[in-house]
Amino acid sequence: MTQHHQPVTLSGFMVYKATTDRVPVTITFDANWPQTKRLSCVIGKARQSFHVDNLSPPEGRAPRILTLDNGNKLFIAPQDFPKSLETHKWAGRINRAERAPLITLIMASLIILGLFGGALYWSLPKIADRLAHFLPDTLITQLSDATLEQLDTLFLAESQLSDTRKADLTRRYEALRDIAGISSDVPLLFRSSSLMGPNALALPGGPVILLDELEDIAPSDDGIAGVLAHELAHIALGHNRKQLARDGIFSLLSYMIGDVEALSQSTSLLKTAVFSSYSREFEAQADSLARTYMRHADIDASAFDEMLHALYHSHCGEECPDDVAQKASGWFDSHPSLSERLSLQP
Repeated sequence: MTQHHQPVTLSGFMVYKATTDRVPVTITFDANWPQTKRLSCVIGKARQSFHVDNLSPPEGRAPRILTLDNGNKLFIAPQDFPKSLETHKWAGRINRAERAPLITLIMASLIILGLFGGALYWSLPKIADRLAHFLPDTLITQLSDATLEQLDTLFLAESQLSDTRKADLTRRYEALRDIAGISSDVPLLFRSSSLMGPNALALPGGPVILLDELEDIAPSDDGIAGVLAHELAHIALGHNRKQLARDGIFSLLSYMIGDVEALSQSTSLLKTAVFSSYSREFEAQADSLARTYMRHADIDASAFDEMLHALYHSHCGEECPDDVAQKASGWFDSHPSLSERLSLQP
């Protein structure tokens, strides 16, 4: 007999299969879960419904991972996942593991996590960063073009900004681009996206893309200039190339692991944790360099701080803590905490 429950709403984040980008989402489980295995996600201003193909079992402090029918993954903090959402089928693997000798299980887990964790944290990202310098420019250009085409097909729409407004923002962008010493072949493009929300992004070989939704929440044009400076800093520092090299190494590692499901999931989890940490380092570096660009352009860096506040509140809404010091990043966040970002100096 189907049991009816009240819908359960949780916060988490989605990692896209194609791009590995991470966005915060609000997740509502169907009232007849787990029979229906369906849920809906609010991403920005858009709501989408999904079927869940797999739910990872509880594993200590590891987040619960839900694999959706489109290949994307949802991450939910383990303490936020209520027992009412558990299923006997998905918990079966843990029950079998618990029947193994406890000492053997613990020691094997520690050895595997120690070996992989040490290699991932200390070796692979650094090796990937060195290899990034050898990626040919033609490959970077091809990947950027393919990514832009995919974004335009799946997530982006035409910008609704006027030609006058676009020209004004482009002048600001080009002034910052000259300060950054980046080629004029890296243009500024305008798009909109209700799914991605207030955002701007830089592709590995350019362009920089500014979304209309960012303009909607921007306290000032100087705040938008700060975001553009941040994206230009990513390009100047080679962060996009390094991330491509890192993803390539982990793809090779996953291929070598093959179909060993448990080991593959552990590797994926470690990749998320390690690369989130390194991604926070990239974001901090880009913030600092962006402030330098702004200073050379005679733009008050406090406008960037105001923009960061606006971005933060656009993502967490009414749940934002009042104290900026409490706005800390979680272990899997890709950006430093707001208080850390506001304290950065050029």
